[in-house]
Amino acid sequence: MSMLCLSPDMKKTFAGANVLELGSGSGFAGISIALGTDCKKVVLSDGEASSIQIIDKNIEKNNLRSVCQSQLLCWNVDFELDIEKYDTVVACDCVYDVSILPALFHTASACTKTRFLVVNIQNRLLCGGLEEANAFMLEAALSAGFTKFEHHSLKGLIEYSKSAGSEFLQEQTRKIIAATGENLDGMDI
Repeated sequence: MSMLCLSPDMKKTFAGANVLELGSGSGFAGISIALGTDCKKVVLSDGEASSIQIIDKNIEKNNLRSVCQSQLLCWNVDFELDIEKYDTVVACDCVYDVSILPALFHTASACTKTRFLVVNIQNRLLCGGLEEANAFMLEAALSAGFTKFEHHSLKGLIEYSKSAGSEFLQEQTRKIIAATGENLDGMDI
């Protein structure tokens, strides 16, 4: 997610935006957005109280209290958010059971004005393949009211990160290639 958020197109997406992260876990993706973009506000949400405690610690450690806040939010249940719909809703590696994808997409649809960005490689592995996963995600997105579903290649993101000049991105790229091999043609985000 952090590599994607630092790409030029995504940085524009987050400029001045109010962002909601669903299924934040430790808050890494939302904190990356807060640190690497010119967003206005990031709300890092999770359905587990223990995760909210971790998120709060990580917000404090990164001195982001002025930009970030945490919120306990259960998908398809809690819709009492403190501001109007968010400009962008993100979710990163938060789905390990494909049966909850519809709840994720419906929650995102209820909370966003314009865009929902989901980066979730694990769900593709659990679905049984890339084509099946993309079809399932498209179905969940359309049933939640989204009119468009795009996927981006991991290979393209890796190529961008190699040329970005960021040591962090280059190190992450080396780790991804070491874990997946050089053939990234069939993988997407």
